[in-house]
Amino acid sequence: MKISIWDILSVVLILATVMVVMVAAQIFMDPTTGLNPFPPPTLPTALVLPKPTNTPIRLPPTWTPTTVNNATVEPLGVTPTGLKATSTLVATATGFVLPSATPTLTPSITPTITRTPSVTPTKSNTPVPFAVTSVQMGVDAAAVSTTCPPGHLFTFVASIVAGNGGTVMYHWEFSDGTKSAVQSLSYSSASSQAVTTTWNQGATFSGWAQIYIDEPNHQAFSRQAIALTCVP
Repeated sequence: MKISIWDILSVVLILATVMVVMVAAQIFMDPTTGLNPFPPPTLPTALVLPKPTNTPIRLPPTWTPTTVNNATVEPLGVTPTGLKATSTLVATATGFVLPSATPTLTPSITPTITRTPSVTPTKSNTPVPFAVTSVQMGVDAAAVSTTCPPGHLFTFVASIVAGNGGTVMYHWEFSDGTKSAVQSLSYSSASSQAVTTTWNQGATFSGWAQIYIDEPNHQAFSRQAIALTCVP
């Protein structure tokens, strides 16, 4: 059987594959091997902390007696030398006097009176609105008996009172439905002014007359009744 070049190349490829697999397995198991083209960085040396050592404190092996106030102090378990027994004095009662209580004066609290300032009302000059406050009506004779004709000429008088300065517009109204022309009155301050009018009657009659304030009230005030009786 003749071996061709392709057979040789196949064997070389298989051997190369096996070697690559072995190298990869070695690098996987030991990344720090020299076969690894990309070795991991070198780790720093682990820090070893010192362990604590238990050193017990020991008393000195021997204790030398010392002298305190001309007396020799022996170690424990040794009978002291040079010390003499002394008697213990009997306790005696010592009298004492309780301190007397000294009264302490507590100052009394004096109430403080606070004065509240009184509020004085301030008078404000509020202007009084201009208006007619009242109208007083009158007539020369409320009931007349006379010969007709001529009858009687009734004369009416009205006193118009205003609460402030201004102009009052008014007219007369009568029971037969007639009205006078609108007239005006000027006031310089709160005051009253009198106005008059007449109404002629020539037959037996009863009726009334009144003042109507056009400005500023728009209001009719009390009526004045009249009566005429004609006699032969």
